[in-house]
Amino acid sequence: MPDATATLLSKKSTRVTRQQLRGIETPLSTPTHRPVPHADLVDMLEDRLNASGLFIFREQYAVQSHGQKLFGTLDLHNGGASAGEGTTLALGFRHGNDKSMALKCVGGCRVTICDNMAMMGDTTVFRLMHKHGVMAGLRERLSRYFGEYDKQVASIKDRIEAWRWAGLTDIEAKATVYDAVTTGVIPSRLLGDIDTAYFRATDLGYTDCEPRSKWGLHNAFTRSFKSLNPAPEWAAQTGLTRLLG
Repeated sequence: MPDATATLLSKKSTRVTRQQLRGIETPLSTPTHRPVPHADLVDMLEDRLNASGLFIFREQYAVQSHGQKLFGTLDLHNGGASAGEGTTLALGFRHGNDKSMALKCVGGCRVTICDNMAMMGDTTVFRLMHKHGVMAGLRERLSRYFGEYDKQVASIKDRIEAWRWAGLTDIEAKATVYDAVTTGVIPSRLLGDIDTAYFRATDLGYTDCEPRSKWGLHNAFTRSFKSLNPAPEWAAQTGLTRLLG
């Protein structure tokens, strides 16, 4: 099973299951506001995902404001080999049937959703107001986004393959780690962890870090990121991708 790539932070919310979403009452529509039942939203997402060859392997939900605000994440796989080792696609979304916020979804290799309204992902999949016709608009946006999924996977695969073949001398690897610290991609406290994971990979049994290449160094970096909180981890992942090219 692919690694999970979506993080849901629910400090002020209550975690719920999809089945529990079906028991949350939806407000009545008004001439200007079209509430979306939480369960219907998730069912719509899953329907469009499955139609695009994507399947949910982990789902997380949290609600607040007496169940009227929903925050959720979906970890996805494509029914076969994932796009590179441990690489998947994820979605994160939120909406408020109490008129507090629009229906918004972000997607990418990694996403983080927080009930303080922070949303982090590679791209915005959609942002729709709760107006009449919102479900039709949602269906169209999802079909368009996931219609491009093959291109997204190909881009990820190409980048990883390039890293696998980009050999590094020890001096070049050390320079890359130094650059990551001086440019603010990572905090300096991670330097020792990265150095140990990469240069002592065989002794520690870190086979993913053994290749003397950008890919091996990338894996040494990501091992160290596990000690970071979700938001800094996401920023570090994004910065590392830019740094490695």
